[in-house]
Amino acid sequence: MLHLLSRLLPLFIFCMLAFSSCRQSADQTDQNESIENEIITSLTEQIRQNPQSHELYHQRALAYMSNGMLFEALTDVNMALQLSPQNTTYTITMGDIYFAMGNIENSRKALITAADNDPANVEPLLKLAELDLILKDYEKMNLYLQRVWALNRHNAQAYFMQAIAFKEQGDTVRAMQALMQ
Repeated sequence: MLHLLSRLLPLFIFCMLAFSSCRQSADQTDQNESIENEIITSLTEQIRQNPQSHELYHQRALAYMSNGMLFEALTDVNMALQLSPQNTTYTITMGDIYFAMGNIENSRKALITAADNDPANVEPLLKLAELDLILKDYEKMNLYLQRVWALNRHNAQAYFMQAIAFKEQGDTVRAMQALMQ
């Protein structure tokens, strides 16, 4: 009997610690959601006071997005873009929201628009390259990476993506070379 208890005690302690950890994680999630809700409520009030502030709509779109409220985020980023149509950051956010929704086509359109509106900005180009990496369209990905390198020859994220693409294609030598750039 004592032998059985000595084997069950560590299991019991492990289960109690795991349960406690799960409970703390749930409490932390509830606390984070409460903070996000407070941020959204605060931004909503600020928007009521200043309905022409594109920055506030964008901030609330980001808060909605981090809270998983993608349709609300899309509504707000669209409003931000109505108030500031050429804002590349907002257009990139729109692409991120569409991507999170699984709408690859609209995500690509938004990122292409951002790249066209701000040709010196590598962020939409990197996101387009990443999108094509995910879709395993390595040829198109490389076209975007070439545009990134034309702007910044030492962009580490671009070399990392290229290395991943080479590895996925089974070319570990070129993958290592890309990582050493």
